[in-house]
Amino acid sequence: MDIVVLKKGATAKELRHIVKKLESKGFKANVSKGIERTVIGVIGDTS
Repeated sequence: MDIVVLKKGATAKELRHIVKKLESKGFKANVSKGIERTVIGVIGDTS
């Protein structure tokens, strides 16, 4: 599993774009929204 940390203040549109891109490549995206940042756990073979 890899982790993507979005920049502080990333928009919902930016988040959707990243999730769509990951899913189009066969990965599962597990989004976790925090108080200041959003992180995405990327599940799948990233080697």
